[in-house]
Amino acid sequence: MSVTLLRGLLALALLCLASGPQAAEVDGLYAARVRVADQGVNERNRAVDQAFARVVMKVTGHREVSVAGGASEASGFVKQFRYVSDEPAGPDTQPRVWLKVQFDKTAVDAWIRGHGLNVWGSNRPGTLLWLGIERDGRRRLFVPDLDPATSGLLRRAAEERGLSILLPLSDLEDTRNLTVSDLWGDFDDSIRAASTRYQPDAVLSARVTQVGPDLWRGRWTLLQGGRVARWSNQHGDLGGLLGQGVNGAADRLAARFAPSDSGDRNRLSLRVLGVNSLRDYAAVRTQLESLDLVRQVAITAVDPEALTLQLAVRGDLSGVLSSLRIGGGLTPVSPTMGAPQAGQVLEYRLGP
Repeated sequence: MSVTLLRGLLALALLCLASGPQAAEVDGLYAARVRVADQGVNERNRAVDQAFARVVMKVTGHREVSVAGGASEASGFVKQFRYVSDEPAGPDTQPRVWLKVQFDKTAVDAWIRGHGLNVWGSNRPGTLLWLGIERDGRRRLFVPDLDPATSGLLRRAAEERGLSILLPLSDLEDTRNLTVSDLWGDFDDSIRAASTRYQPDAVLSARVTQVGPDLWRGRWTLLQGGRVARWSNQHGDLGGLLGQGVNGAADRLAARFAPSDSGDRNRLSLRVLGVNSLRDYAAVRTQLESLDLVRQVAITAVDPEALTLQLAVRGDLSGVLSSLRIGGGLTPVSPTMGAPQAGQVLEYRLGP
């Protein structure tokens, strides 16, 4: 690292202290659709209020957030709306009508923060989903291309929570690496190994069984880093069952990556090797500032071998390390044993 670069980094640090995170908007994060009985004003106002509640759930990541104080303000946050209709199910059925509402991002974020809540930005973990389905005593792996109806149910459930769901290719390599027995046996090592080719941030596996005409049961496993979470559910139809399962995954990921309380800010220091230009520095800073758990980034030391930064973070410090892996631009020099401590200096390298 040259003397000129050292000086440039120090000067740039002074300019950047006042700048905040720059997150791109997730597709559909600030939009929702609600079914309506008619296109009258009262029904529209009801639908706007409901759409606002759904958007707040997506943006914060949490279902329990109350929007009681925001319903009366929701109409003022609307950027645009339109009515859309489904194709009729048959010649004797009426199409369902929906109101699609797009809210203003700046206004919604301000309302959320003004009520002491946190905004979960667009840098969300890509979650690979493996699904096994059992009907009439026969088990099979879900193949997205051969089951567009189930794919649609999963994508709509993920969209409602702002969750990034990845569906497997289900090609020859996948069928070689993972069997339906692996899902039913909760063989986490096999599931992780089969998922490696997709390099997901988290892996969600599920096995669902139809046990009666109006009853489905599911068993879900979420693998994220070294953490394993399992839960079960049941519902009268497959769509409801899958929606509940996706909600369960979203709840657990939000608890880790988007804690609902602001909390006190902890301090974490990173020493980053391989920063050899202002462009490298900008890449490091951009990744760090895109993390929702990171509230502030400041340079504390510059030397010929590395750049040291101090992060003001909120929530679970180990969640910050998981978020760093999502970005992919920084690689730990050595694995961190146990949960990091406030003030600890962690060593990373720029690049893979």
